[in-house]
Amino acid sequence: MLISRPVLIDTCTLINVLASGAPDVVLGHLSAECLISEAVSQESLFLRSEVLGSPAEQIDLTPLIQGGILKSCQAETPKEEELYVQLASELDDGEALSLAIGVIRGHAFATDDRKAARIAKQLGLVDIISTPDILFSCPNIDVRGALRAIEFRARFVPGKDHPLWGWWWSTRS
Repeated sequence: MLISRPVLIDTCTLINVLASGAPDVVLGHLSAECLISEAVSQESLFLRSEVLGSPAEQIDLTPLIQGGILKSCQAETPKEEELYVQLASELDDGEALSLAIGVIRGHAFATDDRKAARIAKQLGLVDIISTPDILFSCPNIDVRGALRAIEFRARFVPGKDHPLWGWWWSTRS
């Protein structure tokens, strides 16, 4: 397991994991407890179809939640709600709520949003994980296929400043 404590996953990272084609394996590798906030559930709507020119596919998180692979959570304390409101002025709701819950509860935070990662560091979060971080160390999946699927279905590639940018491009080729 990559992280030994619970991980709050934001919308962009969740969509990337879903696009990988092996979300159950990837999430199982990430942590024993992968959490998504209500806002992330509401923002995670569609993935590009695997077939070029076909309509986008609606995301259904039900199997992952019913299987215990993902757990839904919400702000439960006034501190979480207060921090969420504060962060929502700077971030999308999914990132803001996930980050607020993660900070107050001391959980890890999975995001590919640079601004959210920067704010998480400013708030003292130590474990901030990105899609490349997760896939770099994920056994038992076709990493090359997962990277290509993420690029196509989620339209994600790491920025050139990401430490694993070179690995991403050499692996997917």
